[in-house]
Amino acid sequence: KLIERLAMAAPDSRLEIIAQEGDQIDEEFFQLMSRLIQLTMGQGDEEGARKLIELQKLLVENTKVGKDLEEKTKEIDAAIKSLQEASKDGLTREKLLNLIIEAKTDTRLAMLVNLARQGFDYTFFEILTNRINESSGEQQKRLSEIRDKILTMTREIDQAIQAEMDRARSLLQKIISSSNIEEEARQKLDQVSDYFVEVLKAEVEAARKSGDLARLGKLQQVSSVIQDATAPPPEIQLIEEMLSIEDDKGIQEFLSENEQEITPEFLQILNNVMQQSEQQGQSKELVGRLQKIYRLALKHSMRVNLSK
Repeated sequence: KLIERLAMAAPDSRLEIIAQEGDQIDEEFFQLMSRLIQLTMGQGDEEGARKLIELQKLLVENTKVGKDLEEKTKEIDAAIKSLQEASKDGLTREKLLNLIIEAKTDTRLAMLVNLARQGFDYTFFEILTNRINESSGEQQKRLSEIRDKILTMTREIDQAIQAEMDRARSLLQKIISSSNIEEEARQKLDQVSDYFVEVLKAEVEAARKSGDLARLGKLQQVSSVIQDATAPPPEIQLIEEMLSIEDDKGIQEFLSENEQEITPEFLQILNNVMQQSEQQGQSKELVGRLQKIYRLALKHSMRVNLSK
């Protein structure tokens, strides 16, 4: 309701509303705004999305939570960028250690630990401990503090992952114990996570190895429901197929073969995918291919309509 009120308010009265309703503007509020923007863009409402983005910018600039989130986002982006740069020629533990030491904030440090958790193993801590022993004074103190922080962060990550895996196993067992496994799986789809899928795959493999065909059959029923639910829409499948075609002639032939599927709705979805790829900073090659496919699909649609 607050977002709707702000969106409909006159521009010169929005700051007053923001000041009055400041206690409602928290991280959850900004997450909701981001989801609304994505939903609006996905529906093809470019004007509505633009207005929401402008409102979001105003809120970021004029609230403490917004400014904090903006700074946090910058640090997260910096962590991702630095890790990508270091990974170009292969990410070593020494490179990872240097990134950790160079991290200016705990936010960046935490992001690096989350992104590269597997790199923080016994050997990494052995290298870090050697670096601590070779240093002295303030540098030694700082490196020791970094080690303590990383140990705490990795322990918390591992505990959180274990908790998620335990919940996933419990959910899976509940589903396959049901009298109607497929219906139970469909009802629990909103609880399915990457951890659940990982547990399901491991259980399928274990059932195969042990020859437990009864359990395997139940697990495969669950897997089938998830595969059906996560399959991309037909329009996205068409776009993916065209992206795999190298030349214009091949794309044109594909369009002719799938003429009935090239509807105004398909063109709108294709246009949305193209614009989202541009806004999300996808590779120039991908954006260029999507633009080419859109132009060819649009020309094909116009040609077909004119011939009717």
